[in-house]
Amino acid sequence: MPRLNRTFEILGQRFPVASSALVAAVFASSIVGANVRGLADAAVLHAALVQAGQAWRLLTWPLIAVDPLGLIFACLVLMWLGRDLCYAWGPVRYLAVGAGLTAATGALVTLAGLI
Repeated sequence: MPRLNRTFEILGQRFPVASSALVAAVFASSIVGANVRGLADAAVLHAALVQAGQAWRLLTWPLIAVDPLGLIFACLVLMWLGRDLCYAWGPVRYLAVGAGLTAATGALVTLAGLI
């Protein structure tokens, strides 16, 4: 069975849908988080709040960029490096590894907060 080519073209470059959707999620959540009071505070990683039971923060913290320059660089890195990783690993593994590394990093920061 042939593999579906789920990509689209921007300025002559092909990008997979999985990495582009991740970039769109980071961009949209950062813009909404900057304009909706309390949304960014509910998503960012606070070790004390994770220890108090707010486990969703282990996965949501990289979706909010708090400054414009950080948002620009995050989107560029996700778009170009994410494209290559998505082609090498496939979209499911790319998103699974990204979520796993995000949760593991958040857990390490939370554990370091105990010290």
